[in-house]
Amino acid sequence: MIANKYDLISKIGSGAFGSIYKGQNVRTGEDVAIKVEPLKHETNLLKNEARIYQYLKGGVGIPQVKWFGVDDANNYMVINLLGESLQHNINTYGSFSLLDSISIGIQMIERIRYVHECGLIHRDVKPDNFLFGFIFVIEIHFFLF
Repeated sequence: MIANKYDLISKIGSGAFGSIYKGQNVRTGEDVAIKVEPLKHETNLLKNEARIYQYLKGGVGIPQVKWFGVDDANNYMVINLLGESLQHNINTYGSFSLLDSISIGIQMIERIRYVHECGLIHRDVKPDNFLFGFIFVIEIHFFLF
């Protein structure tokens, strides 16, 4: 249980600096993604990622930070749970139709444009960092670990 509000359900993935879990808000039943970064890494990448999302708050395709906190061992960030990455969909289903490819490409450009208009540069634009929402909307992620 994290923050007396979120249960960890299952591990979604991991990187060099932490792990991502599917979780659930025990009060509302909402599914969420929970990123966990051990404090022993002393990088504070997750804290910086949470700041970036807060700065970009309200933009289409930007996940909402629902909670950020620290305990004795870890940094935690709770955000919207999204679908699979563009890369996962390519690997699983192969190529997209021309119409879908155009739609996805336009949405990706719109997400990057918004980030640039806010004065930021993503620096890691790749299919793994574009996730599908649950209504076929491309979301952008700043996986800093």
